[in-house]
Amino acid sequence: MRGAFLIGVLLALPPLTAIGHDLYLAYGQEGAAAIDLQEPFHLSDIGWLWKTYAPDSFESMKEGFDPETWHNWVTPVLEQTAAIATGLPFLIFAATLLTLKVMRSSWIALQMGGKKLSGKGYSFNDGTNNKVAKVKYKRK
Repeated sequence: MRGAFLIGVLLALPPLTAIGHDLYLAYGQEGAAAIDLQEPFHLSDIGWLWKTYAPDSFESMKEGFDPETWHNWVTPVLEQTAAIATGLPFLIFAATLLTLKVMRSSWIALQMGGKKLSGKGYSFNDGTNNKVAKVKYKRK
């Protein structure tokens, strides 16, 4: 369970960081004494973050691609909201973990302290100590 918890925390850090960055840009800068709740809250795009904080790597990457490929394949990815794009792996992980928990998967059952695969309820033995005659094999 510790491993699943650690993976969940690590996958949750990027979307929380992106939302924290957007909150800082909206409300945490100097000169923003009063929070104006009338103005809508905007989330940053991946491309905007890349252009703003690492313009040299952005330009070198753009030069490395064919312009048509850049426009058709890379630009749609860069137009995605950073919090949503980085949150997808966490959501997929959480949905998978929840599905395994609901389905009572053996791995999740063992990790979360559920019933083990051996013992009463998981074998043909009903738990009573009735002696059953052993099968004899006669070799000819």
